[in-house]
Amino acid sequence: MVRIAIVEDDRHDREALKKCLSRYEKENQVKFSLTEFQDGEDIVTDYTASYDLIILDIEMAFLNGMKAAEKIRELDTNVIIIFITNMPQYAIQGDKVNALDYILKPISYFSFSESMARALTKVKAPEKEYITIVLKGGWALIMGLIMYRLLPHFKYSWLAGAVTGGIFHVIGYTLVKIPLYGGGVAMAECFTLVAQTAAGIVLGGVAYTVLSRSPAIRSLRVKFL
Repeated sequence: MVRIAIVEDDRHDREALKKCLSRYEKENQVKFSLTEFQDGEDIVTDYTASYDLIILDIEMAFLNGMKAAEKIRELDTNVIIIFITNMPQYAIQGDKVNALDYILKPISYFSFSESMARALTKVKAPEKEYITIVLKGGWALIMGLIMYRLLPHFKYSWLAGAVTGGIFHVIGYTLVKIPLYGGGVAMAECFTLVAQTAAGIVLGGVAYTVLSRSPAIRSLRVKFL
């Protein structure tokens, strides 16, 4: 579940954003939790860092989006900010608050979906981090032990275990990402994950080769495995 705040004073633009979000949910199998605000002042009052993404209009009556973003950044350095505006010269100032992107009004679903795809790759929710850690450590360890048991005399049993664990990790991680972010984002991240896993296998192999020559490590391996 991705937690999104919409800060927009114009009712028609607010409804247009909600329609785009609803369409994006259906097309990408992702779930959003929406909270609506009608002015920048509303969101910064008693602000808590409970959102993954804030879609923020720049021109509003009481506290404009840029000022609201500055106040939010003082309290929350992780939340993703996307500006919406009909005046692109203001959106350029988004670098000051580390805004990810800006969407021009009237809102086009094509540009909206591109911005959302970029935003969702950067969302860092604790539950997803936990899943990632479990997958990375768990698959490699389990498959490494299985391969060592199956191939105790094979010189490169550690490599067979690491590669098998890496494959399971990539598949499992991608399947977890699909319901969280949608198929397109999950598959894009899968390619990066393959490269990271391959690099991890190489580094792990070097470490294993060095450590396996130690008499102390060899005795522990025999004792516990």
